[in-house]
Amino acid sequence: MKAIAGCIICMVILFAAGCVKHKASVPPPLTNTVRAIVDGDSWTYSISGTSESISSGPVSGTIVETASEDTTKSPGNVDVRAIDTKATLQLGENQGPISLRDWIVQDKNGAIWRYGGRNGMSFWVEAPQSGCYCLMASPLGPTASWGSGLSLSTGFRGSFVLSVIGTDRVTVPAGTFDTYKVAGGAEDDWFLGAGAKTLTGWYAPQISNYVKKEYVGADTGPKIHVVLELKDFSLN
Repeated sequence: MKAIAGCIICMVILFAAGCVKHKASVPPPLTNTVRAIVDGDSWTYSISGTSESISSGPVSGTIVETASEDTTKSPGNVDVRAIDTKATLQLGENQGPISLRDWIVQDKNGAIWRYGGRNGMSFWVEAPQSGCYCLMASPLGPTASWGSGLSLSTGFRGSFVLSVIGTDRVTVPAGTFDTYKVAGGAEDDWFLGAGAKTLTGWYAPQISNYVKKEYVGADTGPKIHVVLELKDFSLN
């Protein structure tokens, strides 16, 4: 159960003292530069849908991502910030808590790079072929595009390409946001089950994260339709 559920949220980002909780009744202004992630930032998502690759029943639960310091060097031997992910997931008849830690770096333009990750038991470590890959480009705009081929120490393989396809105002439980609409495809062995998938995402650089993601499996593969929506967030 832990291994399967951990795979669900591996790509796929607890509040610290002094955090201010936000609910966006008035949309924060859209910017083209991703806001710098700081210690104590937190985002809470609901997850719902179906993935026949991993469960005969519905997929549901809550995911909380929290940023913190990490004095450990990443596999790329650079100083990194940690994004801790804690989830409670229901996969058909199975339910359980999951913990993951990603290592990320933001460059001077705000782009977010992922240098690896591990689960709560420290037996799963990711080592991309290039040593790191871009999670989110910055600055964002009509021509922004990013992607990577991935190779994990566990033997998994994958690739993804994402592009900005426009701007959109979207309402989720956390409020209404002006976002960049992102779309693209992925082919991998692990996330929501093996096979090709498309991702549509609504990214708000002013809060340093997505407010909504929707994954759909290829017509030729197992049925996959999973949605993540931002329920709450806290920025330091």
